[in-house]
Amino acid sequence: MQETVGAQLFGNWYSVVGWSASAALFAYFAIVDKNLSQPLRTSLPPFLQDRLTNVVLASGCALAAVGKFMHWW
Repeated sequence: MQETVGAQLFGNWYSVVGWSASAALFAYFAIVDKNLSQPLRTSLPPFLQDRLTNVVLASGCALAAVGKFMHWW
């Protein structure tokens, strides 16, 4: 089985980068929740429009990134 492109680019840090990017994405949607345009809002899944869900998911992803970082450090 071959490595993925991300694993080839980032090496051991691939899982940390992935969890960090996920946390940033969910944090972004939690912050800009009220400022999204109506057409964009209707095209998003309902869970991305809920601020509490995004905060919980961003926190979980950030904790996973810290855990992966501590594993490789």
